[in-house]
Amino acid sequence: MNASTRYMQSPDVLSQESEDSSVLVNLDAATYHRLNRTARDVWNALNTPRTVSEVSEALREIYSDLPPALDAEVDTLIEDMITHGLVVEALD
Repeated sequence: MNASTRYMQSPDVLSQESEDSSVLVNLDAATYHRLNRTARDVWNALNTPRTVSEVSEALREIYSDLPPALDAEVDTLIEDMITHGLVVEALD
């Protein structure tokens, strides 16, 4: 992924949050996805357009024990969310 590309939540996805997870429903694909706490925090960070690095920084503000390769893991998660229609590239 391009380091300067900004991503955001797809407007076609509804979410319901619980204490330790979220359920996302992609209305176009009629699919649902359960996110664990960390993935939920990535999802929440994407409520405004952000780069992978900006999402990683938001996670670092929440968690103290993150792996050194956090950007790569966030990148992989966002790619997966794009594949499932949950996240889209933000238009400038």
